[in-house]
Amino acid sequence: MSATRAPASAEYTQFVEAARHVTSIDLRAYKHTQMERRLRSLMVRKRINGFDAYAQLIRRDRDARLEFERYVTINVIQFYRDAGHFDSLVQALTERLHSKREPLQVWSAGCSNGSEPYTVAMMLATLAPGLRHQIHATDIDEASLSQARRGGGYTAEDLATLPDAYRSKFVTREAGSDTFAVAPKINSMVQFSRHDLINDRYRRGYDLILCRNVVIYFSNETKFRIFSGFYKSLNTGGLLFIGASEMLTGLREIGFAQRGRGIYQR
Repeated sequence: MSATRAPASAEYTQFVEAARHVTSIDLRAYKHTQMERRLRSLMVRKRINGFDAYAQLIRRDRDARLEFERYVTINVIQFYRDAGHFDSLVQALTERLHSKREPLQVWSAGCSNGSEPYTVAMMLATLAPGLRHQIHATDIDEASLSQARRGGGYTAEDLATLPDAYRSKFVTREAGSDTFAVAPKINSMVQFSRHDLINDRYRRGYDLILCRNVVIYFSNETKFRIFSGFYKSLNTGGLLFIGASEMLTGLREIGFAQRGRGIYQR
């Protein structure tokens, strides 16, 4: 029998309601113990004296409000992060392309700065260059989407795990800068838009959905709802690709079959 989870503190609960009304973030969907701890750590660094003071700050200060939204939603990603994990995806995509023999429809959910959907674009441009694959990439953070749409401003650290074969063919150094951009061909394969995984509707008809290290702090109930939505969005035989250390909540109940480390199939 699982232990009963301790209730959230009253001041945190009040902050959740305040944040819900002035930002795009609904903290009720997150695990309150982890999120309260993270936010308390942030408030210590920012010298904010408690949740009431923080609520007042994000009400009146746009920059503080945007910083809060980014802090809650941002996930650390790189091109081809967790190389062995992506190697497994290459194999799964090769099999999918062999059986389908037509362009793939891909959704990168929680795409952050674009490195993951662009990684998949490089894969598909290599595996099946003659097909017009479509990659739909979404995130809740407009600042991240702005960089993602540009397809540039990437650092050497962002590209550190990208295989040389992809880097030499699909990445160029930006003029007069130490930053890098993806090739126009790769940029054109990805369409970006804002999407809230908790509140917005999910499109259907995908062959692959990526959602890696995005739902870590969500409650199990919210994770189950999101993964169920992904299942309905996938075509039969379609693949869900999550973080290497993540577990898919409700695997059998939803209907997914595990295909490999972090790879699940409808």
